[in-house]
Amino acid sequence: DLIHSLQKHVEVDEPEADGEAIADQTGAAVAATDAADAEDNIAFDRMTEEDLLAGIEGLVPPEKSDDY
Repeated sequence: DLIHSLQKHVEVDEPEADGEAIADQTGAAVAATDAADAEDNIAFDRMTEEDLLAGIEGLVPPEKSDDY
C-alpha cells in the first residue's frame, strides 16, 4: 500500500468484456482495417531473430564526442 500511495500512475486491471462483445469489436475492427488496406496496401518485411542479431553485430559504433 505504501508503494501504491507513492506512485503517481498505477495500472489497474480492467474487467474483461464478454465473449460476444469482444467478437463484435473484432468484427468491426476487421471491417475497418479491410477498408484501410484497400487505400494503403503496405507490406512489411519479416525478420528472424538471427537476422536481427546479425544486423546489430554488423553496426559500427558511433565516434566518441564530447557531447555525452
